[in-house]
Amino acid sequence: HISCEKAVSLVWKIVDYLKKENINNFAFQKDSFLCPYCMGFLYEPITLSCGHTYCKMCAINGTIKACLVCNTTNDTSAPEINVLISSLLEKWWSKEMKGISLRTEGETFIKEKKYSKALKTFTEARELVPSDHILLCRRSQVNLILGNDQDALRDACEATLHRPEWAMGYFCKSNALLALGREEDALVAMFVYALLANPEDGERVHYEVAKLILLILRRSAVRADGAQAFLSASRRDRRCPKEIEKAAAESLRAKRKKRRSSSIKTSFHHFITEDVPVVARVMSRLSSEVSKIKNCVNSYKVTVNNSVSHSSDFECPLCFLCFWEPVTTVCGHTFCRACLARSLDHASQCPLCKTSLRGILEVKPFNDGRSIVHAVGTRRFRCVTKSMRDGYNTSTIEYIEDKVVSDEDLPKLQTPS
Repeated sequence: HISCEKAVSLVWKIVDYLKKENINNFAFQKDSFLCPYCMGFLYEPITLSCGHTYCKMCAINGTIKACLVCNTTNDTSAPEINVLISSLLEKWWSKEMKGISLRTEGETFIKEKKYSKALKTFTEARELVPSDHILLCRRSQVNLILGNDQDALRDACEATLHRPEWAMGYFCKSNALLALGREEDALVAMFVYALLANPEDGERVHYEVAKLILLILRRSAVRADGAQAFLSASRRDRRCPKEIEKAAAESLRAKRKKRRSSSIKTSFHHFITEDVPVVARVMSRLSSEVSKIKNCVNSYKVTVNNSVSHSSDFECPLCFLCFWEPVTTVCGHTFCRACLARSLDHASQCPLCKTSLRGILEVKPFNDGRSIVHAVGTRRFRCVTKSMRDGYNTSTIEYIEDKVVSDEDLPKLQTPS
């Protein structure tokens, strides 16, 4: 029997090994109208202070501590829905937006434990967005709860087919396989999930994988003794045991104190081949699964219907020209950077909805009182007259020129006295 501590340590070793071998070879496709977190169409999009846009629920659900694109820490509580991007989504992909709206309605039914209604709503939504990987995973979860294990597996497999680089698809696939009694297949899918999951979800992911390893080993032990399995794949409550959480925390602390040495491969292979044979069999299958992901990551493409596009869709509401260096305010409106800066010279409000934008104008001083990092002077001048025009302070200046030393006097100045 493998201990909880060894199971969690095993998961850390395998996931680290897989990431070092494979993660840099993935060429994940990025699209401006797809959420970096859920990889689906932006729904109720909000633009963070770093300039990247997420679905509202993806940004405020507390799992994103830093932007997944640029790693900038943002305040996700303030922004409103981006009006420009939202209108473009409705214009270009109205059918998809309606399908996502139905999907959101179905998710509400899940929270209310109205699973039959949720399944019906998800089925209606799929007629509008048949390739929505999030929708397929939600329906897989509901089918699993209702006991439709084979349907749950079919939906999960379809989700991984449409978005092979999305981690949650493999999590749903693992749950469905486990419910069908295919433990080793479930473990393969769970390791792929751990490989693709966001680094911030690392601890939670390792809990799930370690829990599954222990479950498989316990089932194997019971079958070997000729007894009936005393641990079944619960469809409703797969809580992580406290001892696993404790072991995972201890393993994480040990990992942070001492980085793995270059001999990781040796210890890794020894660990999985001699201590846990079932994991060794799983590892031999993981390489083919990873290869499939590498070959399919560019299969998902977003196309725009140009017949419904118009140049006015990209006009700044202040200058009525095409956006130049567009910025989005906390109220969700978009302007040219220069146009917004010029407007804020007169009033600290959004030019469209009059929302206060004082936060943009705030200058945060440094500890020593400075508010500007540094300034470089190129020419000196003095003000001759001062005036004001269109709300701006203006002045007439006279440049200050140094008295040039003649060539004859220069050697005298260079000679030490």
